[in-house]
Amino acid sequence: MFKLKFIIYFICFFIIVHFGLHFFDIDVFELFEKPVTECNDAETMSNNDESSSEIKDTISDLEKSIQELKDVSNI
Repeated sequence: MFKLKFIIYFICFFIIVHFGLHFFDIDVFELFEKPVTECNDAETMSNNDESSSEIKDTISDLEKSIQELKDVSNI
């Protein structure tokens, strides 16, 4: 009987905490996230330039492929 009472109190406490956090819009998981820092050094910028050029190349390849698929489907 004592265990059942303890379980019911725990569930009620959990529900009250849940609604309290929801009311004040507090996200518990945000408290454990690592802060994101931005690096503005030369190596990071050069890596970003290389990756952005790769992304642009990939996008252009995909656009060409889409156009080819449109042409083939119109036949």
